[in-house]
Amino acid sequence: MKKRYISIIVALLSCVYGAMAQGVDNAPAVVFLHGMNGSASSLMFHYYRINNYQKIHLINRATKIYSPIEYRSVMGVETSASDVENVIYGFDRNFYNRPKRIIIAHSMGGLVARKWQVNKKFSSNKQAYTGLITLATPHSGTAIASLLNSEQGARTFQSNMESATKSILEGAIKNPVNAISTIVNAKIWVAIRATTALLPGLERLIGKTFERGIEAAFNYINLYENYIVPKVTGSHRVLRDLAYNSDIIKTIQTHDKNACSFQYDTLTYKIALYGDEIAPSVFRMISASFWIDKNKHRYDVMPHDKIDEDLIHLFNELSAFFRVNAEQNLQSIKWYMLPKKRDDYKEKSAAWTRSADYLNYSFHSVWQNLLGLITVKYETKTVTSIIGGSKTYSIPRITELPNDGLVIKESQIAMQGAYEKKLVEINHEEMKVHNDAGNALERILYGRDEGLSRNPQLSKHKEFFQLYGKK
Repeated sequence: MKKRYISIIVALLSCVYGAMAQGVDNAPAVVFLHGMNGSASSLMFHYYRINNYQKIHLINRATKIYSPIEYRSVMGVETSASDVENVIYGFDRNFYNRPKRIIIAHSMGGLVARKWQVNKKFSSNKQAYTGLITLATPHSGTAIASLLNSEQGARTFQSNMESATKSILEGAIKNPVNAISTIVNAKIWVAIRATTALLPGLERLIGKTFERGIEAAFNYINLYENYIVPKVTGSHRVLRDLAYNSDIIKTIQTHDKNACSFQYDTLTYKIALYGDEIAPSVFRMISASFWIDKNKHRYDVMPHDKIDEDLIHLFNELSAFFRVNAEQNLQSIKWYMLPKKRDDYKEKSAAWTRSADYLNYSFHSVWQNLLGLITVKYETKTVTSIIGGSKTYSIPRITELPNDGLVIKESQIAMQGAYEKKLVEINHEEMKVHNDAGNALERILYGRDEGLSRNPQLSKHKEFFQLYGKK
């Protein structure tokens, strides 16, 4: 019995000691949240940078800077918010006792953080965190999610991507032997190309085989099915949550109104960093995705001036290849040929030219429209001839939207009560690893952000986010 009392006393003392230890640890905490289809490595660039500030005593050594959190973004905002709460509670049970709890979130991660805040408020009337910095977060939703959220929209998107692929490859499919012999520099294909002049049926057979091969290859490694669409679309749950003014976004916005009217115990300090895309916007967005995936274990400065060079170079090479084949088909026309053979060469030349034109012009416009970078409306115009009669034309009117490559500016700054800061010429993907985004975070945490310093009404924001130990 005596031993039992002793063990109970020891247990009680342990609990008291633990509670005292938790109460003593009031150091600030910084947590990173990635976006849709991201991972813990997505924000390592900013994590390492801020961690280095702490090592050289620019940030107070007591500040807890946690490695970026991994959560299941494909399950939607609600599940992701629960994931984040469980992960944080697992590695820091004292987290909610810290007076400064700062979340730095990219893209969808900002909505996840805000939903986590809503859940915590309603379950315990406490704040999940006290400060939030979002990087290119779609606070009111995205155009691409709204489009793909419907079955008809998804089918339209997929159909457009398939049409784009076939349009780009039209010349190759119409003249497959020439395409293969040009791409694959082997004598056998040169011989087959010469033989097809004698055996037209052979070219048709190779053409069908080549077309099926092209489709199979694109089903395996193409941009629209295996890379870009998964990058842009995510799951249907995500699309539902990220659509413009979705139910979950309305819930979050309602919560913000309550927080800003002081119905809750304290006010969350909020900052929205938003991007500013420059042309060529689609190439830059896709290239940034490729660069980040390829260099995911390298967190040096993103080569901003060269980010789209590889992709544009590839498109230029393909376009030049298409033009050469168009010219070769024209040069193959001889005066002694039958009209049918001459027309065949002309059609092949025209197909190659259409492929090149689509790659240079239409491909970019299709993607701009699909991603919500531009809106296209057709106006009808009737032209009357002086000799009578008239013709009606449909003229496209293109309106460019303020956009960072994936989320329009108005959506990025739609967080009530937030201090808004524009980062020039940084798009959605670049926001994760761009040096200028790192500099913006540094100035905020250093207490030297110009916008915060100039506006006396933001003095509390400036004081709250300042974590530096030295000035």
